Amino acid sequence: MHSLLAATPEGLPLGLLGMKTWVCAQEEAGKGRHRKARPIAEKEIIKWIEGIKHLAALTTRCAETRFFCGATTC
Repeated sequence: MHSLLAATPEGLPLGLLGMKTWVCAQEEAGKGRHRKARPIAEKEIIKWIEGIKHLAALTTRCAETRFFCGATTC
């Protein structure tokens, strides 16, 4: 799960901006040793990259707002 949160500079939560959830397929278990051969678009990290890009775009429009990205992995 990857969550994007916003808060005021004082730490008051403004809300959840977005969330991506998924379940790792059972047939993918144990395939980590092949991860270097896969394109980045097929890797779990792409969800982190998309979230960070989204937050980067928001920071230019909302300079005083604090943004947080939280993530878990399979």
